[in-house]
Amino acid sequence: IMKKVLAMSSVLLGVVFLAGCGQQPVSQTRPTTPAPVAQTPTQPVATHPAPTTPAVTQTYVEVKELGIKIPVDASIVGELTYKIVKPDGILYSSAAFSSKTLNTVDKGCADGDGMISKIPGTPDKSKDSEFYKARMSHIKQFDGFFLFYAEPQASCTMGKNVELERKVAQAVADGFKNAVLITK
Repeated sequence: IMKKVLAMSSVLLGVVFLAGCGQQPVSQTRPTTPAPVAQTPTQPVATHPAPTTPAVTQTYVEVKELGIKIPVDASIVGELTYKIVKPDGILYSSAAFSSKTLNTVDKGCADGDGMISKIPGTPDKSKDSEFYKARMSHIKQFDGFFLFYAEPQASCTMGKNVELERKVAQAVADGFKNAVLITK
């Protein structure tokens, strides 16, 4: 009797198993088309946000007499000074740059620790075209005129404040490269 019950149970379990295989509830259907191979992600892959840098406000020194402004580091904008010079026999004006501190150390510094000149026309049509040809990195062309940057020729403080002289000269040289017109 035990063998019959065991055999009967095994057969019944097998029939139930086989009847259940291959059956699906009516609410689920098998897809008839293959799933897409690649999908475009909708979320960024990075898990860490990119660091933000504070907005930098560009500071300028306006040279109204020449109609330009030059970008300078905020640490020197209040220190930087200029005066307009127009040497005898020259038809254009120049801005000779210095600093408040350098001017107190030596009055000779007021004549320039770097100079920017506004010259009509183009360098190649100038009577000094050969001079400018050798100094093209010191020229910035605009419509109807060009700017020419002249480096300081010597220390104006006779070595008393060389670091500040270098800082001023570098600020003017860097600003010259990115000089823009003053817009109204």
